[in-house]
Amino acid sequence: WVVVPVACLLAGMGAMTLHAQEDELDPIKVAPDVQKIRFENAFVRVSEERMPAGRAVPRHRHQRGIVIAMADYQTEQTLDDGRKVVSNRKVGEINWQETFVHAVRNSGTTDQWAIRIELK
Repeated sequence: WVVVPVACLLAGMGAMTLHAQEDELDPIKVAPDVQKIRFENAFVRVSEERMPAGRAVPRHRHQRGIVIAMADYQTEQTLDDGRKVVSNRKVGEINWQETFVHAVRNSGTTDQWAIRIELK
């Protein structure tokens, strides 16, 4: 009977470690000057992203959801596998994204402005 509580305790500790690692990659914590929470509940987080041209944000994670471009902008992302992806977004464009980890730089000449709706 002791095995079950100990197993539960260890599983919980593992979950706490995973949660702590996820928190370290939370874009709101990594770049609070760029990412602002506009709404959050148990099901969804809505954030606003405003990144000046030339600004970079270090490695962070986004949960799956949609991104709505509020301006035209260009970014260069570096994914965890080392690939670089350049994205050109147009105002009003809506994209679905699965959960991913990246570093990003506004590589264009205009400020990035987007609304991100992430599912929990």
